[in-house]
This record gives sequence, structure tokens and C-alpha cells, in this order.
Amino acid sequence: MKQTAIVLCGLPGAGKSTWAEENAQHLGAVVVTTDEIRTEHKDPKRAINAALARVRHHLKAGSSVIVDVCALRRLDRGMWRTAARVAGVPTRLVVFATDLETCRARDATRPAGIRYSGNWEASAGYLDEVLASRARGEGFDSVEIVGKGKR
Repeated sequence: MKQTAIVLCGLPGAGKSTWAEENAQHLGAVVVTTDEIRTEHKDPKRAINAALARVRHHLKAGSSVIVDVCALRRLDRGMWRTAARVAGVPTRLVVFATDLETCRARDATRPAGIRYSGNWEASAGYLDEVLASRARGEGFDSVEIVGKGKR
């Protein structure tokens, strides 16, 4: 299978990690998840930098990568896309259109160290923007919506 960088985008608890686990083997991809890295690095910036270093390492080694992050803001998605472009690897954005109530309920079952502590409504607004635009003009080679297509 051709090397690819797949960036997951969605609210915490949307099903991104489950999708990554279910698809990694048949896609021949390594999963880099910020959930795991946040338990190692309490500082969010250090966690993101560590995840970015891992993604770059795997891409340089020739592996496909699933980037399991929220990536709700265009700037965040761009960081992962750029890492893949620098490595000469095509990118795919997978957006999860899971409703807010489901995400909150799932997130509440997570260990305290990885539970979402941000503004749910603001994050849902960012997701709505991605769903409305389908990330047009962001430079991804393909965009896929998982779920209802609307929150």
C-alpha cells in the first residue's frame, strides 16, 4: 500500500482512536496519538512537539501514519499536513461528525489525565467550520467525513 499520512479531526470522544485502531493494520500504518503522549508530557506544547517528532520519524522511515489528534483548527491541521508534505507523502483528512453529547459522554469515561478540559462549544464551532468547508483549500489530497456528515 502507498505511504500516506492520515490526519484525524474531531471532538474528543468522537471515535478517532477507535477508528485508528480498527484501520491501522489493514492500512499498514503506525498510529501516533496525543492521548498517549499527553500522559508522558504534561505540558501540551511539549506533547504536540513530541507527537510531531514521532510522525516525522515514521514518515522518514517509510511508514504510513495515522495522526490521532483533534486537529479542529486549520492551523493545527496544517502542521500535520506540512510534516507529510516535507516527507513527500500524500495526505488524507478524516473528519468525525459525532454529536457533542456523545463526545462529552465518552470523554467523561476517560482517565482524568486525558479528559478534555477545553471549551466544548468553541471546539464544536471549529468542527462545524470544517464540516461546512470540507477543508477545501487546505491542501489535503482527500477529505472523508465519518458519521452523519452533520453534527
